Amino acid sequence: MDKISWFKNLSIPTKNELIFMMERETHMDGSFLLNRGDKAEKLYLVQGGTIDNVTTFDRKRLPLIIERLERGAILNSSSFLVNDELDSDYKCNGKVSVFALSLKKVKELMKKRSDLYNHVTKEEHRVLSMQNEIALDYIFPNDN
Repeated sequence: MDKISWFKNLSIPTKNELIFMMERETHMDGSFLLNRGDKAEKLYLVQGGTIDNVTTFDRKRLPLIIERLERGAILNSSSFLVNDELDSDYKCNGKVSVFALSLKKVKELMKKRSDLYNHVTKEEHRVLSMQNEIALDYIFPNDN
């Protein structure tokens, strides 16, 4: 989680509260964790399984796998803070287990934790001021 820009400089107690707020979700093979056009409302940490970032681009609507996200990958690390619309589908390739953190819970904790409020507000402003929308918002486990 320390690879997330707004998370890494939070106090240890705030980090612990956020981690404690995460809920485990299980999704079955072939189901979609997220669909193109959905609003990003949660941050996801992949605990097990594989999620394919899929799009279609031709008349036959054949799927094209853009990326495979596996254990340790983080999805929607910034886009969920501004309820951004997703540009592709995220399909479960086998049974998938994730930890999910909702924007609603983050907003509730921001009322009690000034460090969280400051870092999240800064990230919201950064995302909203970008010239181009976030097309793909994920972090690989081995990214530095």
